[in-house]
Amino acid sequence: MRRPLVGIIIASKIKNVENILGFNLEDMLKQVAQILADLGYNILIIPEKNSGSILFANFFREFSKGRLKVFGLIPNKDKEFGIKHLDTKFCDENIYCNSWRSIAAAFVANSSFLICLSYTAGCLVELCQSKYWKKRVLVVREFVSKTLPKEAEQQLYLKYISLRELKPILELVKRYGIKKLK
Repeated sequence: MRRPLVGIIIASKIKNVENILGFNLEDMLKQVAQILADLGYNILIIPEKNSGSILFANFFREFSKGRLKVFGLIPNKDKEFGIKHLDTKFCDENIYCNSWRSIAAAFVANSSFLICLSYTAGCLVELCQSKYWKKRVLVVREFVSKTLPKEAEQQLYLKYISLRELKPILELVKRYGIKKLK
C-alpha cells in the first residue's frame, strides 16, 4: 500500500505570517514536521527557494532521517512565469504539472489530504481547490489568525484542530484512513 502523501499548505514568506500573528513559528513548524515523520507520512511541497515549504521540508528531513520522502510539485512546462525561483533538485522525487495556473489543482489532486499552516493568498487557492477534489484539510489553529468565513467553510472539507490534537488525529488517520475522520 502506498504511504499517504500529505500536502503541506504553507506560506512562502514565513516572516510575513509571523509579523501578522505576533510570534515565531519555527518551533511549531518543527513539531508538525516531527509528528509527520514519527508517524511515517511522506510530504508534498512546492519547493520555492528560501520559502516556508523548504524550511518545513528541512525540519521534516531532520526528523525522518532518510526514511521518508519529500515530494515536490513542479510546473515544468510553464512558459508564462517559469520555474527559476524553484529548487527543482531539493526534493527526493518530483511530480510535474503543466503550469502555475494549474499547480493548486495538481497539488490537491496529488495529496492524500492536506495540512494547512497558513492563510496567505496562495494557500487559500490550494484550500479552495480541495472542494473540487473532495480532499480533507486539517487547519492547525495556531498557524492562522481566525477561521474562514462560514460561506467558504460549508463548501470545504475542513477540520480545525490544535497543534496538541494533531498527533492523535494523524494516528487515527493512519489507522482508519482520512475518510473516517469526522
